Amino acid sequence: MAAEDAQTEKRLKLAGYLMMDAYSSYVDKVSGETIHNKPVIHPNLLVEAKPWGVYLSVGIYHNLKGFDSHSANSLEYAIGIEKEIGIFRIGAGYGYSDIKTSKGDVHYFYSTIEFPEMFNKLTPYAAVELDLPAKKEVLKGGFMYRAGAKYPVKLSGQAIDIDLSLAGHDGIYGYRPEKISSARLTLSTLIKLWRMEITPEINFQKRLGYSSNSGGIAKDRIYGAIRMALPFNIL
Repeated sequence: MAAEDAQTEKRLKLAGYLMMDAYSSYVDKVSGETIHNKPVIHPNLLVEAKPWGVYLSVGIYHNLKGFDSHSANSLEYAIGIEKEIGIFRIGAGYGYSDIKTSKGDVHYFYSTIEFPEMFNKLTPYAAVELDLPAKKEVLKGGFMYRAGAKYPVKLSGQAIDIDLSLAGHDGIYGYRPEKISSARLTLSTLIKLWRMEITPEINFQKRLGYSSNSGGIAKDRIYGAIRMALPFNIL
């Protein structure tokens, strides 16, 4: 019986997720750069092969109020893997950002590592990303990173996730290099409605590096988001 259960767990399963994220403005998750300074929606389809942890993601960032001077709507493709290896949870992947109405397309390689819990549910993590432009004469590439920790608390029975992190980069996109460019505090909570998973969040970002007038990548920002995901079985 135990052998049958183990065999069932190893059997390949394909799971899908229909997702829709909405942002009051879109700030890059790793670098802290403001990409769209207006409301943005991000419809996305993700297909995951279980138990391998391999996934394929296709989505579009759509700026609802027109283009910023330095950015445009983009179609995103990504393939990656996320697995528990020993006491760590590790993810890595490759993506391509197809910037519409612009030649600033980007290939990017990313990796994340989540460390074991410490000090009663405090979970440290780190994320890195290497961006390689399709045309170097249009956009300069570079390396960005973020490190922080997450901690859950309960408020009136509802779990609230607190995420505090620091970001930096090596001069990506032509900005001045900054070992620490910004700090960010994110508060979020998960709400389940039928099969739908809804995650509202609010972000507080503080610039710690150069000002934007002096070539810094980050700005002081307060911005919100709501993420919705509907899982479904494919195979």
